[in-house]
Amino acid sequence: MKYKNLISCILILTLLTGCGSTAISNNKDVHGQKDKNILRVDKRKEEATKVLVEENKIYLSNSRMSICMDAKNLEVINIDNNENKVSLSDPVGNYNVSQIKTTEEGVKFQIIDEAVEVNVSLKDNRLNIHFSTGKEMSFTWPRVQSTKGFDSYIMPHYEGKYIPKKDKIFRTFFTQHESWDTLEFLSMPFVGIKNELNTYTYIMENGYNNEIVFTDDNENLGFSINHEFTSNHHIKEFSYEIVVDENDYIKPAKVYREYLMETDQFVSLEEKGKKAKDLDKLYGGVQIYLWSSGVLDTRDIGRWLGFVKEINNSKNSMSISKRLWELLPEESETKNLIFQYSNDGYVDQYGRKTIIRDINGILKRKDFYEESVFKSQGKSKEVESLLNKGLINLSDTEIYELNLRLFYEGFEEYFHVKFEDVGNGFSTKMLNKLQELGIKKAWLSGDNMAQNWMLNESVAKKAIDAGYLIGAYDSYHSMHKPGIEKWDTAKFDKNLWETGGIMRKNGSYFDGFKRIGRKVSPLAAMPYVKNRMGKIMDSITVNSWFVDCDAAGELYEDYNPLHPASKEDDANARKERLQWMIDEYGLVVGSEGGNSYLSDTIHFAQGMMAPVIAWGDADMRKNRDSEFYLGNYWPMEGPQVFVKQVPLKEKYGYIYYKPEFRLPLYQTVYHDSVITTSHWGSGSLKFSNQIITNALTELLYNVQPLYNLNLEELEKHGEFISKYYSVFSKIHEITATEPLSEFEILTEDRLVQKTKFGDKVEVIANYKSEGFVHEGRKIPGESVEIYIMKDETRQIYTP
Repeated sequence: MKYKNLISCILILTLLTGCGSTAISNNKDVHGQKDKNILRVDKRKEEATKVLVEENKIYLSNSRMSICMDAKNLEVINIDNNENKVSLSDPVGNYNVSQIKTTEEGVKFQIIDEAVEVNVSLKDNRLNIHFSTGKEMSFTWPRVQSTKGFDSYIMPHYEGKYIPKKDKIFRTFFTQHESWDTLEFLSMPFVGIKNELNTYTYIMENGYNNEIVFTDDNENLGFSINHEFTSNHHIKEFSYEIVVDENDYIKPAKVYREYLMETDQFVSLEEKGKKAKDLDKLYGGVQIYLWSSGVLDTRDIGRWLGFVKEINNSKNSMSISKRLWELLPEESETKNLIFQYSNDGYVDQYGRKTIIRDINGILKRKDFYEESVFKSQGKSKEVESLLNKGLINLSDTEIYELNLRLFYEGFEEYFHVKFEDVGNGFSTKMLNKLQELGIKKAWLSGDNMAQNWMLNESVAKKAIDAGYLIGAYDSYHSMHKPGIEKWDTAKFDKNLWETGGIMRKNGSYFDGFKRIGRKVSPLAAMPYVKNRMGKIMDSITVNSWFVDCDAAGELYEDYNPLHPASKEDDANARKERLQWMIDEYGLVVGSEGGNSYLSDTIHFAQGMMAPVIAWGDADMRKNRDSEFYLGNYWPMEGPQVFVKQVPLKEKYGYIYYKPEFRLPLYQTVYHDSVITTSHWGSGSLKFSNQIITNALTELLYNVQPLYNLNLEELEKHGEFISKYYSVFSKIHEITATEPLSEFEILTEDRLVQKTKFGDKVEVIANYKSEGFVHEGRKIPGESVEIYIMKDETRQIYTP
């Protein structure tokens, strides 16, 4: 019966449109060969859609698409001009439907069983299918599993993926979860299917409350999308715009970019820069997380043995040593180490790091200064000036400066650096080294709001004066119960704890990160955002702000009666707070992920190029004996999870890094709108067996590298970073505000690829181990060729 219906569909559509009315292009395919079967979608005058209804069968056609739809099961088939059948959706049910009524460009009908109204229209090369209802329910459409008519998927899974539907590794990987929230799985709300002739792009016009479910029939990867109509949505509707276009790997992204522009949802970096005056400091830059355990570094002390002996011998006298001893944690081993080293006559590296960590903790305390202890110590004019203000009147930044100056002046004879040069990641030593390496533009931040900059304000000022963006790392994702907070960004008051949690429909709260505390509603958090930022900005000037999680797709239906919200409301509240940061302070603002719902607001995103990988893999997260173990969140001055280089398991390299399956979809849409990079847990140097491939792809896509650095790590990797920066910075300065306009795969094995940015720069990446000759020019193995069109200059870079 199904076969007869299909033949009927073809015959009727043939009568309506004929098979030879579509223009044939002479475009070249991705391998450079002429392909007479590629469909050209011309910009021509709109034409009327032909509509025919035969019982429950709907036939819509024009010169670009010929659609056959079964209203009873919502199967949809497109028949191209060569009578090739492409299944846009397999049957999803067996429904009772009302009489089908024709409209100007299509039809509408009711699914009686589900109380769902369906509107179908065809205009040019765009099929629109719209569903609406008045009740809470879950509804599935489309379901794509059939082998008819296509061979691969194009999906914006993070930056973008090309997925052959028969590929076993992708089939296994994507079906490991029962379902994926499309907001977290897809960086943009579309999917594409592809065959040798065309690509079909499904744009989800309502990107919220959708789940993608993958299936494997032991031969092909399939998927379906479920939409949840919730009580938090007063208007319950969702729709797809399905666009047929030529065979082009990045065409779905081009279609989505056009859609954004048509619906006024695209905002360029040039437009965003009107409110963020320092945004151009990001053009041509790199992104760096700096690490230290506090304001002092072990290398700041030159005479370590004399230093610990001084503390040990004077711990009972009225001196700075006594104050240190009083404030050292009882559970700390530092007291024992100081006693031990004073007798041993030597201080090893372990002891130096342990002692400095504890001292750094003490120097953050607001009760460090005690007049009876310090009254006999000589004081500089800077210390006197701070004390004259009165301790109660000092800002956090001034407290930190006072404590550091008191400490430095009390132990000055043991230091071998000047006061202004103390520190590790956040130090003039670091800034000077970056300058020496030629790194003139960079985004610099730490892991704990702006505290690292507040600890040494003079370093922050020097960084800004040097042209860097200095950022605060912030989060409003989780809150912990007052009094037992695990990290500073989760500290809020009792009122927010009791009233601000995100609640399930059954009245329970969503757990916070790592199952600690609660998720906090962005609607309830806004006053706390303003209060926290106000205090920090009153203490120190930063010119950038990074908010964890907001653009990562983790949104919630909130049933808390104090602030009920849909996922769309959740997204809008996050957008509101980020936009407020821009409007109020003119900051360059970024977030984790870069999901499209915040793309018109944020300036940069971390995690699009390489995301968090293998969160649940025991070998990478728990098994410390595994060669793949990422490392612990320790030590503070260089957490192993960020700086330790390890190989990446082959299966994850296949999914996330293998160039044959990567596509610059996000860059095609947003290259000139959002500057992206990798997640800090998957930085550019993290995976030892992916560094070269990643460097080539970063240049090919023209996205910024991300590094985790302290002085030790910079010593290890400085030469590599400097060489890479000298190439990347030059072209990103030119292309940051240009679109990624072209992408080509130049070889059958997909290992030589080309991009073009506006009419400014072309990049060819050769991932092969051997050289490749392109138009008479040889590109060495594992290298890129960069062509700057204005200067007509070419450069080869080999990592």
